[in-house]
Amino acid sequence: MNRSLRKSLTALALAGGTLVLLVGVLLAAASPRIGGRLAGSAGWQRFIGAVHLGLGRFRHHPGAVAGVLAVGFAYQLAVVLGAFLAARALGVDVSPTAILAFMPAVAIAQVLPISLGGLGVREGAFVLFLGPLGVEAGQAVALGLLVYGLNLAVSLLGAPAFAVGARPRTAA
Repeated sequence: MNRSLRKSLTALALAGGTLVLLVGVLLAAASPRIGGRLAGSAGWQRFIGAVHLGLGRFRHHPGAVAGVLAVGFAYQLAVVLGAFLAARALGVDVSPTAILAFMPAVAIAQVLPISLGGLGVREGAFVLFLGPLGVEAGQAVALGLLVYGLNLAVSLLGAPAFAVGARPRTAA
């Protein structure tokens, strides 16, 4: 098996494994026995409870699912576009298709709890995936750091709203 195929299969396995875990979490959260019981819990268990409550709202407002999926899809495309433009700015010769194929796998790998902020993991994933396409390791590392910097800068735009917190809702 050639290296390019192996890298592509690695990206596919990472995305597929994440999808299987997501389906498992959604099935557990949708269950009244598991998700319903955890709705009022504290700590990490409240995550499953929150997903349970969100799924309940989607059952009552199924049109909202399409809106959430559309926004999520648009966000992911914006991340891929940002990575592609960052690659162009660095002079990295990589096709939009390659970025579209590998950026989601890089994004999944960077959130694995094995480093701080995904530093090192993201850059290593870019080296792994873009190396067979002729991208030098130094360029791939620079691309990873630039993508991290872009995401950090965009995230900081929301810091003031996060610091202020949510306003209490008034009854209609």
